[in-house]
Amino acid sequence: MLILFLLLICIVFLIFTYGIYVYYQYAYFKKLNIPGPKPTYFFGNLSELTYHDNCESECLRLWSQKYGALYGFYKGHTPFICTSDVDLLQEVFVRQFSKFHSRKPLQLDERQSEYVHIVHAEGYRWKRQRMAVNPAFSKLKMKSLEGLMYECIGTFLDKISEQSDSQPFDILPYFKRLTMDVIWTCGFGVKTNMQSDHNNEFLKYSNEVFEIDDNKRILAYFSILIPELHGVFRYIHRKLNEIKYFLHEYTPLSNYLHIKQDPIIWITNKTHDIIMKRLEQENTEDAPNDLLQILLDSMSKDPNETKSSEKGFICNMPNF
Repeated sequence: MLILFLLLICIVFLIFTYGIYVYYQYAYFKKLNIPGPKPTYFFGNLSELTYHDNCESECLRLWSQKYGALYGFYKGHTPFICTSDVDLLQEVFVRQFSKFHSRKPLQLDERQSEYVHIVHAEGYRWKRQRMAVNPAFSKLKMKSLEGLMYECIGTFLDKISEQSDSQPFDILPYFKRLTMDVIWTCGFGVKTNMQSDHNNEFLKYSNEVFEIDDNKRILAYFSILIPELHGVFRYIHRKLNEIKYFLHEYTPLSNYLHIKQDPIIWITNKTHDIIMKRLEQENTEDAPNDLLQILLDSMSKDPNETKSSEKGFICNMPNF
């Protein structure tokens, strides 16, 4: 009984201490004399950003009009600075670029994996991946993709012309299919036919990437509110994904439980297969002139690149 009582006291003390710590975090911008919206205890300005009538960017735009070119706000008790000051942006992104190359980790991100892509990479890993892909994004190389892109646009215009001139129609699904068609065609040289086949698996899984996963959203929300336990929420998210993958791949329960295949895993596996086939192809002259081939060509010309480059391409290609 005494042990339980002492344990309860310790828990109450930790919660009280953490509450005081959170409270003093909201004095950060006051000390720097940086204006901004008044935060709510524990939630910060998250409710305003999340439940704004339009979207988060519109909320930031309204705050910019109210507080000026530089202001601060909070997600949970984590401070964020938003600026539209061109001189400050140039200082950060140009003059001091070497100090600001990494992005803030997103909620539930895995940054220690060998397959971390360029958006989430840090330090030397980011620099190595950036140096590997930079040659592929020159103006001349991008211009070489015009033919593939015009082919997709031509199909899009044909589909639009099939609609009745007198009746309005929703053009958004057409633009979605065009976007995904351009990505798969220009990125991987894959002829998906998704603009004609609406049940195409490439279109299906590409769209599912942008669907909101309730479990992930809840864990991400708690990760924002209690960033000190980010590792715990990330671990739970990883284990839930592993369980879902096991149930989907190795048991007959997926149909009964309505467990879908993870679209990111499907896309990663598909791109891995495409990359491996392209690497095994001896005659590169027959390879399509797509982004993947441009990246592979730039890799083969660099004698310092090792097998780790292949891992970098596998994780970066879905991101591109």
